[in-house]
Amino acid sequence: MFTVLIESDEARSGAKGKPIMTNKGDKFWPTVDLDGWVEASSSRCIDENVVPRNTLTFLTKEKAEEFGKRWRGHPWWVVPIGYRVIEIKPTFKQVKDGYVRV
Repeated sequence: MFTVLIESDEARSGAKGKPIMTNKGDKFWPTVDLDGWVEASSSRCIDENVVPRNTLTFLTKEKAEEFGKRWRGHPWWVVPIGYRVIEIKPTFKQVKDGYVRV
């Protein structure tokens, strides 16, 4: 299973007090857009070892490469200038799933 880590260019807002929304070199994970109106949204990467649960995944490295080449970023302050394909694997945690009579 694969995903991509997107590197962004600088993005500036016209708002006073916070003109820079994204610094050049900031990284983002593409994420599943729950509303379904864009191919992918994004989540800021704070630690490259922590991949968000809703990260957009691909079954092959080639499909991840295709996405990395064509994706233009979302929301507007993600301005892709590069990407890396990252191999990932799912993690699981044990959860309570009801009860059994003793």
